[in-house]
Amino acid sequence: MRRRIVRYLMPLALAGMLAGIAGPAQAAAASVNVIDFAFQPANVKAQLGGSVDWTFDSANTENHTSTDTSGMGLWDSGSEPPGASFSFAFTAAGTYSYDCTIHTFMKGTVKVPMKATPATGTTTTQFKIQWATITAPAGFVYDVQIQRPTGGGFVNWMTGVTINRGRFTPDAGAGTYAFRARLHKTSNNKASGYSAAAKITVS
Repeated sequence: MRRRIVRYLMPLALAGMLAGIAGPAQAAAASVNVIDFAFQPANVKAQLGGSVDWTFDSANTENHTSTDTSGMGLWDSGSEPPGASFSFAFTAAGTYSYDCTIHTFMKGTVKVPMKATPATGTTTTQFKIQWATITAPAGFVYDVQIQRPTGGGFVNWMTGVTINRGRFTPDAGAGTYAFRARLHKTSNNKASGYSAAAKITVS
């Protein structure tokens, strides 16, 4: 069985350079079985900093790939034969689409949530908001949005930043606040979808 591991969510060249370097504390991996001709499950949730393991079923009759389709060139397993496996670690919150470049009707999505702690507090609580496990690699930034209890939907909070976390003291009174984030490549303005919202409740 062949196994190729890319440990960090960053451009492929940088990922190759860092393949042997230990990252943050390893989160549990999510698993996807690649069969003729589907990803099972097609939609999977990975922990922030956790990996997704694609296993190319030994019963397959054709080769397949797992390839990022965001336009950022984050990962590409290459053509994998039956019995192979591939792993990629997601260090930034967001929603990532991918397909098999050999059979492009095979599509999947990886959803990576961000973190907000503590879950509850008061208007004087300083909350920790984390949207990535590493500082953004060269050529990439993070966009973070906030939804306040006063309404109006999501608006920009920290955009175009390279830091991976921040602190927030409630600025619109009591209620529920929500945060979401994405990874953004500056050279071509491509980005992941936004992550699912991380919420805090303020009393």
